Order: sequence, then C-alpha cells, then structure tokens
Amino acid sequence: METSLTKIYVNRELSWLKFNSRVLEESMCPGTPLYERLKFISIFVSNLDEFCMIRVGTLYDQSLLSVPILDTKTHMTPNEQLEAIYSRIRELLAEKDRCYDAVMTALAAEGIEQVRADDLSPEDKSYLVGYFDRELQPLLSPQIVDTRHPFPHLTNLQLHVAVLLQRDGESTLCGLIPVNPALERIVFLPDRRRFILVEELIELFASRIFHMDRVLETVIFAVTRNADINMDERLDERLFTEDQDYRTYMKEILKKRKRLAAVRLEMNHDCSETFRAYFMDKFRLKPQQIFTTATPIDMRWVYTLPEHMPSTLTKKLSFEPHRSRYPNVLSPNESIIRQVQRRDILLNYPYDSFKPFVDLIREASEDKAVSSIKLTLYRVGRESTLINSLIHAAENGKDVTILLELRARFDEENNLNWAAKLEEAGCRILYGPDGFKVHSKICLITRRDGKLQYVTQIGTGNYNEKTANIYTDYSLLTADPQIAADALQVFNNLGTGTIGGTYRHLLVAPKGLRPTILSLIEGEIEKARAGKPAEIFVKINSLTDNPLLEALVRASQAGVKIRMIVRGICCLRPGIPGYTDNIQIISIVGRYLEHSRVYAFGSGGDRRVYIASADFMTRNMQRRIEIAVPLRDPKIAARVYDDLCTTFSDTYKARELHADGSYTHRQPAPGAKPFDSQNYFRERAAATAEPLSGFRARLRALFGR
Repeated sequence: METSLTKIYVNRELSWLKFNSRVLEESMCPGTPLYERLKFISIFVSNLDEFCMIRVGTLYDQSLLSVPILDTKTHMTPNEQLEAIYSRIRELLAEKDRCYDAVMTALAAEGIEQVRADDLSPEDKSYLVGYFDRELQPLLSPQIVDTRHPFPHLTNLQLHVAVLLQRDGESTLCGLIPVNPALERIVFLPDRRRFILVEELIELFASRIFHMDRVLETVIFAVTRNADINMDERLDERLFTEDQDYRTYMKEILKKRKRLAAVRLEMNHDCSETFRAYFMDKFRLKPQQIFTTATPIDMRWVYTLPEHMPSTLTKKLSFEPHRSRYPNVLSPNESIIRQVQRRDILLNYPYDSFKPFVDLIREASEDKAVSSIKLTLYRVGRESTLINSLIHAAENGKDVTILLELRARFDEENNLNWAAKLEEAGCRILYGPDGFKVHSKICLITRRDGKLQYVTQIGTGNYNEKTANIYTDYSLLTADPQIAADALQVFNNLGTGTIGGTYRHLLVAPKGLRPTILSLIEGEIEKARAGKPAEIFVKINSLTDNPLLEALVRASQAGVKIRMIVRGICCLRPGIPGYTDNIQIISIVGRYLEHSRVYAFGSGGDRRVYIASADFMTRNMQRRIEIAVPLRDPKIAARVYDDLCTTFSDTYKARELHADGSYTHRQPAPGAKPFDSQNYFRERAAATAEPLSGFRARLRALFGR
C-alpha cells in the first residue's frame, strides 16, 4: 500500500508553488479591476518571500544534516526538493514579469505610468536630480566595503543598491546603499501621472553618492534569510530563570531570526560575473539561489498607490468597497446574550459583520451577571476594538483570561505588545503548553443569573477585525451547556498545561481530532461497503497529513463519494483509477481568501457537520491545540452544507485538480453564465429583506444554476 500511495502523492512544497501560481493568475483575470490585479502580483511576491524564509529555510537546514530527511510523499531528499523549487521559482518569476508588464501597460493607458531610468527625458532627469539632492541623499547611509570596512550584516528583505567602484583607476571595491524603509517608495514626476520607484532613483544617481570613484556597475538587490526558527528549541527547565520569562525568550528569538543564513538573493537585472561571484561569497550562496526579476523586488508600494491617484480613478480600478452587514438573524438593538440564549447563531465572515462578536464582548464587559471571559488569541490586528473591550472588561472587575499565542509566525512582535497591554489592564495572560501552538478559536463567557449560564463562541478564523473583512470564516455562538462544559474543560487544560482530556462533543487536537476524523471516515467506508449512501465533503486550506490522506484513499476505493475544496497545498492527486477515482478536488482563489474549515460526513439525516480551526495537516493534528465543533442545530448544519455545495458549484474562480497534478478553470454548463460563489454569498447577505428561498430562485435564474 505504501509503495502504491507514493504514486498519487504530490510534494508539499511544489504543491504550494502551484497555489501561488494560481494567485498570480488572478492578475491576468479580465473580470478583475486593474488595481486589484496589481495587488494580486504583490500578494504573490509576499507569499513567495514567506515561502522562501520558512519552507526553503527548513529544507536548507535539513540539507546540512548527515542523514537526509526524505519527503514523506515523494521520498525526495532536501537537496532534490530545493533544486526543483529553485527551478520552479525561476519559471514563476518570468511569468510574474510578464503579468506585471501587462498590468502596468494597462495602468499607463489609464493615466498612471511607471517609468524606468531609460525612459527619462533630460527634463525629467533635471527635475529628479534636484529631488534626489534635496529629499533623498540626506537620508541615505552609503558605505564602502574594504579591509577597514567589513561587509555588514544586511537585514532580511531590505532593499539595497550595490555599486561596483573603481578607485584610483585601478582597484575595484563594492559600495552599498541601504534603501531607508522610511523613504516614500513612489516618486512622481511633475506631470503627476508618471512615477519612478525610489530604489531605481538611487541606483540612477549612485555616481552622485560615490562621486570620488568611477561607477562601473550597479544593481538593486535584497537578500532573503532563513526565518524558520524552532520556537521550542530551548523550551525546557534550563531556559528560564527568575529574570527571564517566556516573553523575554520570544524577544531573543525574534532578534536571532534577523541574523540567520541567506537562502535567496534577488536582483533587478543581471550583473557581471564579478558581482555575482562577490554576492555568492559574501552570502555563501550557490548560483541557483540567485534570481533576477524585472518586477520590483519589494511590491509593498502597491498599497500606497491610491494615495497618489485621483479618487475617481481609484474607484474605477478597484473592487466595489466591501460592506459587511449586520446579520438579520440578530438585532443590534437587543442583548446579544439573550438572543444567543434563545437559539444558536452562525456568522459567516466577511459577508456578515464582525461587529456582533465585538458587541457580545462589550456587552459582557458591562453585564453585572458576567463573572468571567476566557478567550484564545492567535492573530490580532495592530488596532483592535475587541482588545479594547477585553481591557474594559478587566477594568470592570471581570475575570478575563486570555490564552495568547506568542508564536503566531510573523505576528510575534504584535502579540508581545498586546500581551503587555492586556496584562497591565489586569487580564490574566497564559501561553499554553510547551511545544504546542494554540491555534484554536474559542471564547467562553460565564454569567450567574440565578444559575450558571454560558455563551460559547467557536470559529474557524482569528479574532482580527481587519482580516474578518477579507477572509471567509464561520463563527458559532451558542448557549448549549454541553458545548460550554467542553469549552470550560479546554480552558482548564490549557491553564494547567494539560494535553488531552475527555470531551463530549468538541474534537480537540492533538489527542482527539485526528482519531475522530479517521473514525468518521471509516464509518463512511463501512456504509459504502454495505451498499448504503456514503459521502465526505471537506473544505480546508491544506491537505498534507499522511494518515488522513491514506484514509481518504481507502474511502475512495470503497466507493465513498468525496468532494474537497482545498485552497492551497494539496498532496493528493484525484481521479486515479483504482485509488482516487471517487475524489473531486477544487481550489478557489478570488477576491476573498477562502479560510473556513468545514468537515461533513454522511448524507441526509445521517450527516454530521463540523466547523474547525484545523486543516488536514500534520502540524494541526499533532503540534497544535485545535478545535472542531459539531453544528448541533439542524438548520445551521444544513445551511453550512448548502454553502459547501454552492462553493463547489463555482465556475468563475474555481480550478479543478486533475490526476496529472494540473489545475484548470472549471467551465459553466453550455449556455450558462459563470457562477461566482463569493459574489453569491455577498448578494445573499445583502438581501436581508428578501426571503432566502426567493433569493436562491433569483440567483438560479441569473446564473443558470
């Protein structure tokens, strides 16, 4: 079985690169507004940066081991994976350059044009010289590299201009100009329609900085460093003293991350062999780790472009502003707690507003009957009304306990800041068990009104008001005492550093989630073998876990109908005769980031539906505290299942995965219009005054469904 399974697996890293390729494809979608297409290129770039820092960084570390760690799917060695990754990245960068050129050409036709140094007229250069001397040069910190000035440590991903200099007509040396992050990246020419990026302006006028030397060559570059630090590498009894707590340790780790080994170097154009060899020596890189791209290396400037555009043009080239609505199942003028006590409430972000949950916490902070609020926090925005409400609750004498995950990758510094503020306000801050990230999304409000009462919230996404406007997620609000009993046990276990525990309804990783999912899959296998209807329907972000992969293959072989919506990494090839021919898999990349996790097992009245914080990844099953909650209200369970079916019928943004590992756009039925599931949910949420059944009928007529 093991040998056969390797034929249908896909390497995790190469699958992720396919996902990012789908992100890049969105930049060429003619139905997407032009500025939004440019943002998809920027998202592609930032995704790839993180991939190189984390995944390539991990493989780099593994490649240094004397005994190689083989990929569990394809049995590739770390070096073989790196070679394949570098080759694929090179192809993707070439495709990105083509996409960028097409988008910027179209943007120029709209009146906003990026110019390069070769495009500048003498008048343009005269203006820019004045700007450079007046606004830029005083803020630059150039240096040369020689025997008295050693090559400095360069910050991860920071732009630099390297200059090859000739001194005294003979010797050559390197000059470096860091691009100060405080500089405005976009420099407009007087006509206010053409702009040049500041790093290209610095490169153009490098000779004005090193005016005593002859400039032989210039190049803009950035180094990418390994950022995959094992946060638990020193978490033992030897780590801490009376003077060093967990937050101090995390601050040390963040400092260490900035100085790790280089894994990639990007340049804005090719350079001489002299310069290339110089970079390889200073950063200890191999030739395949050096990449050239005609696209700006750092694309974060894209998000500031609207500040320089006429508002009418920004509106024309952007999506219609997103407007979450207050769900019509809730009244904003009535106690949220009282409404949840009457019936379970399901919120669906971003179509529903995040405000009801903030209102719930605010109400709890003022409710004299509320004694405690317990909450897990993984990623939080830099500004948060929710956090302010929690602080207000603590100041009002409520027992506020927050399980804060400091190891939320790249949000560690932000979480450290919140930890200090929350603790100062009187909140009790916990950090969870050693060696396990707390990734679950759960809140428990306890009140005494004659008797103990609870409101429990469990969701698929973070308590982040900003991402709640762009990530699709579910959030369940319930007064179910049995769910509350499990939630209380979760917090008690987290507070005492206990892994495991017995839960009546919640599925809690690392002990109870995977075994229950495997049991549910086996239940469907038994039904199929008995000739009964058997079905599995799953929506997740990633599919990589071997035990779950093998179970899905067995289910397919038994005849279970399996449909999966897997946005990102997918290590399984569907449609292989004898193995996965009963499995269909699609991926949707669109305006909103598909983030909700839903598991459905069975059919008809026998169906069990869960929403969860966990993907089907080994880390979620073994190294994180995750929670899946059953939807016990039949109407809510039916609604979520119907949402799965609606999403799976998408023919606008959905791409279907095939047995050969390729993805193709799904096509609508002959004569039907493409069906955009995300737009469907937006329209459904907006139709608050229209009965849902009538709305569905109207949408079927509109989209030919």
